Amino acid sequence: MKDLEVLKTHPLIQKFAAVHNDPELYMIIEKTNPILKMLVDFASEVMEAEK
Repeated sequence: MKDLEVLKTHPLIQKFAAVHNDPELYMIIEKTNPILKMLVDFASEVMEAEK
């Protein structure tokens, strides 16, 4: 299994990426916690990445 495939199946990556489906929650995170926002953005990029 490649690194990207492993990341896509990791529960935390999936949960962080799901935050983009809730605009209100993402906006709160964006305004209050830049490190968490960075993790959410990274997780979303991982989930959208092609093989």
